Amino acid sequence: MFSAMKNAMNPDLPRSIFKEYCDLYKKIGAGINTIKYLDENQALYKELTMKEDVFYLFRTFFNDYNLSDTRLKQISESKFIDSPKNTQEIIAINIRKIFDSIENGTSFKVDTREIQDLALLITKHSAYPNTLKKHEKNEISYRERLEKLTNEYNKLIKENDVERIYLNIAFYIDLMKLSPFKYYNDVVAIIVLYCLMIESEIESIRYYSFFKALSQKKKELKDSCLQAFYHYEEGISDFTKTSRIFLNILKDSYASLEDLYNNLAFDKQLKKIKNVEVVIYSLNETFTKEDIRKKLPGVSDSTIDRSLKKLSDEGKIVPFGRGRSAKWLRIDHSFDEKTDFSINF
Repeated sequence: MFSAMKNAMNPDLPRSIFKEYCDLYKKIGAGINTIKYLDENQALYKELTMKEDVFYLFRTFFNDYNLSDTRLKQISESKFIDSPKNTQEIIAINIRKIFDSIENGTSFKVDTREIQDLALLITKHSAYPNTLKKHEKNEISYRERLEKLTNEYNKLIKENDVERIYLNIAFYIDLMKLSPFKYYNDVVAIIVLYCLMIESEIESIRYYSFFKALSQKKKELKDSCLQAFYHYEEGISDFTKTSRIFLNILKDSYASLEDLYNNLAFDKQLKKIKNVEVVIYSLNETFTKEDIRKKLPGVSDSTIDRSLKKLSDEGKIVPFGRGRSAKWLRIDHSFDEKTDFSINF
């Protein structure tokens, strides 16, 4: 059995990292409703995130290439570039197409053919097809080794005895150690892990650049993988540090999603308050809250109250009367002839 997945079956997790998993699942639960709130903004944020993912994946794993930031951004932001000038641009375009496929809902199946296809897609149309390595005589072929690896993962998924995110990270370590392809094994492995996180319903990374966050932890990730390879051949693979890196990224992704939600909610509230202010300037000089409600039946009393307080604090309106007879007097007339009251409420 592959060492990392073997250890995933009998994990001796530090208490701190176990707590991080618990915290993550709390955030996953809260994130479901947050994503629903994004509504029509979802496609926009997904597209922006995908562009960042393409850019930072290339910058992180192909840093020896001299493709300029300007050109890389141009490729990241468009799927219609069909005239690459060199191998570097071919690979960047291919990565963009891989993310297009992921974003369009193409599911990822863990099998030998799927991973081979991914490896080939990275270098498609280049002079260096990313095929499986040749094996020495009397050795098991890399295809057979890869098949054993994918079969083991699918077996553990079916048995459902291992926490899935932890198992995904273990699979990443085993795939990195196997390195079955001629080129870019680290790129293949990290894209596979990204796809497995999506398949595990970690939806936050569609709205938060996983690869931008990872670019800031490149050396840390490399060192953690080397640690995971210590005593690997003896059947021992400690990938706790690697797990913690990815856990922190996932937790940060949900925190970012919550910030996005709060900002949108704040902007929406500001827009509602602004609408109330516009209505107030369209009313008679003396008006009541009921007059505002008639114009904006969908706005809550709390929003109306906040708007009235804001204008009162600014010295633009003053209250008089109490209870049902309470009214407001507009004393600011500076916008009477300038305010556009054609807004459709």
